Amino acid sequence: MFFDCRGAAVRRHMESIVMKYSEQAVRWAVAATVLACAGLINPRYTPVHVVAQSQTILRLEIRRQDDALRVRVDEALKGAAPAGGIRLDLSETEAQHAQALRKCVGEGGTLALLFIRAGAAHAADEDKPDDDADDQPAVQPRGRGALHIAGQWFVVSGGSGGVWEVDRLDTKLQETWAGGTDMLLGAVRYILADRTAAVPVVVGASWESHRKIATVAGRVYDARAVDLDDDGRWTLYLACDGGDKLLRWDAARSEFVDITQQRKLEARSKMAAWGDFDNDGRIDLASGDGRSIRFFFNRADGFSSGAQTLPIDAECIGLASMAVGAGGRAGVLASTAAGALMLVPDADKWAKTPLGDGGRPKGRAYACLVADFNGDGAIDVLQPMESGSLLYPGDGAGGFGRGVECDVQFGARASGACIGDYDADGLFDIFVAGPERCMIWHNRGGGRFEETLHLSGEIGYIARPNARSGITCDINSDGRQDILITYADAPPQMFFNRGFRSFGHAHSIDLAENELLAEAKSGQQAAAVADFNGDGAQDMALVLENGEVWVFLRRTEDAPVLAVRAVLPAAARRSGPVRVTGVRGHQSLGAWNVFPGVSEAYFGASAAGTIRLSWQFPGTRPQQQEMAVNDRVVRFLITPPNESSK
Repeated sequence: MFFDCRGAAVRRHMESIVMKYSEQAVRWAVAATVLACAGLINPRYTPVHVVAQSQTILRLEIRRQDDALRVRVDEALKGAAPAGGIRLDLSETEAQHAQALRKCVGEGGTLALLFIRAGAAHAADEDKPDDDADDQPAVQPRGRGALHIAGQWFVVSGGSGGVWEVDRLDTKLQETWAGGTDMLLGAVRYILADRTAAVPVVVGASWESHRKIATVAGRVYDARAVDLDDDGRWTLYLACDGGDKLLRWDAARSEFVDITQQRKLEARSKMAAWGDFDNDGRIDLASGDGRSIRFFFNRADGFSSGAQTLPIDAECIGLASMAVGAGGRAGVLASTAAGALMLVPDADKWAKTPLGDGGRPKGRAYACLVADFNGDGAIDVLQPMESGSLLYPGDGAGGFGRGVECDVQFGARASGACIGDYDADGLFDIFVAGPERCMIWHNRGGGRFEETLHLSGEIGYIARPNARSGITCDINSDGRQDILITYADAPPQMFFNRGFRSFGHAHSIDLAENELLAEAKSGQQAAAVADFNGDGAQDMALVLENGEVWVFLRRTEDAPVLAVRAVLPAAARRSGPVRVTGVRGHQSLGAWNVFPGVSEAYFGASAAGTIRLSWQFPGTRPQQQEMAVNDRVVRFLITPPNESSK
């Protein structure tokens, strides 16, 4: 554990850092100290223990008024609130700890949680203390409470007449929960509602094997899983200026084979989008070179050699498939430095129209992200930019309203981004990888986003600079969305989700820690995560700087993999993307952004049970389906109303 490795001296040193330096400096200082220790998460004391040992849990609003803190009790989550309310007493608090608490309280009211336990210590009582008498469990027997505010823990004691003395900032309790207070509130509600609730402390996954499956000439710009035949089998696709590649698992031979020539694919891509562009029920490839798009149509006997070419009038920086026009026909969104273009199929031609009006430019533009960001069932487009972004709300009929300015900032040199629902609230968040740092833009709803990497657990200080891409996945099949980060000059890192956007470092599958694939230390060009060998568990594919392609297969023999895979058929009129959410009992499994043939909603389950799926196509009513998951992975086809699901 983190602070146990050096005892009280380390903890006092870290607390002095928290008091003295800026937020960014604190994160790097913490990171440097953590590297000398054994890890942050306490496996013996999680929020489940905190809730179980708390006699009373109160949701508070704390405000600054002159030099005092005013407390309002908004809700008793467990037990009953004192009739006379709550007051925080700082009169005997050391100046630096009092100052730290005041800094946690913003200009308006700030959310806080007060955990009150009758009797003995309110902390990891099982932890063996060091010889240093001061290095005892975080809350001593005289202390009966812990206050969580703005991602920080404070020990409080007393409680007589509702008055609580603030003893100290307690960094040791970060081992129990490192994350935002709003996220801890979500975890507490979940724990109180579900007697089987868990907050994982380890990833609980391992690699069965890893193997080199190819060596690619040229630069690889993208890697992803594609379902070429709409049969549930994932093929690894690599977009490469030296010639695109298709690599597929051959179950009979228990190895990957190169099927590029067999499928007659002759594309050379710097960017790519997959969709059913000719309306024949198979996904096709839109291949971009930065100035034009070539369409390679997926036929029964292979990709057509007579590829259609469409020039783009500006430098193209990204492609995405999306439903456009009546019936949801598949089109292409081309991101350019001058703005996004919608490419709409019209008989044998393609109409090019600007996405729409918007606010003023905010620096460098990046490739657009396509998803239902506001949860209304219509496809939206987010145009990321250097110092702010534009969110174009979809009208449900293939059109978009005026771009609305939003807070998402990618910075001057972002490398890549992915979409996920990391707090499982049904709204899509955005992970940004960049040379300087990574970011998590939390979707607060109503077009509002907040950068929260520093309030997201171990990923906040372990993620490195020079990140190249991020991939949302569920590598341990537990129903919580994880993040894989690739780098230009370091091994990749996987972070498992403890729930509610608090991430832990996945030590058991970390390549560097387990001395796997030393060549990965030089960086990765691209990566993909999917169930490539068909055993139900997600695997990891890496393209190294030297062009070698490696696949890590996840071990599944220890326990059966349980999950629902919700997919869209490839037919063009259902081209999506569609937001699909899942719920298991009292546990929200969040939302996935599902495109036909290139992504799925993967709802893993730690135990047998029922998962309720919900989705909505633009212009139609919401739909639901209960899926029983007992002893295997279930594949379910998402279809519009009045169409049968298989």
